[in-house]
Amino acid sequence: PFLVIANQASRLGVVPGILGLCDVVAVSGESMSMVSEAIASGKPVIVFIPSEHAKLKSKHEEFLNRMIQQKLIVRPALQDIGRFIGEQFLSGNGRAASVLEHDREVLRQAVRRVIS
Repeated sequence: PFLVIANQASRLGVVPGILGLCDVVAVSGESMSMVSEAIASGKPVIVFIPSEHAKLKSKHEEFLNRMIQQKLIVRPALQDIGRFIGEQFLSGNGRAASVLEHDREVLRQAVRRVIS
């Protein structure tokens, strides 16, 4: 168990470490920074809005819509997230394979830089 309270302690490498351990990252769409960090992890990213009544700023909506169009995130309805995770990621039929291929390509490029 590891507890991080963001406004009490800022430890270097905590967020990348947590994201690195994830198979799937679920983040609130209210923070573009949080969504961006999740996308940068290379893991499948599910974005949710915590309340049906929450109103996002138009720049947040535009950002999320661009990320959906680029297939960097998915945004199922809040009540469907559990089922969506089960169907898309736990069954082996989802984006996990594309993330693995992405990871392989990142490693290939790194090796090419080292041996070039």
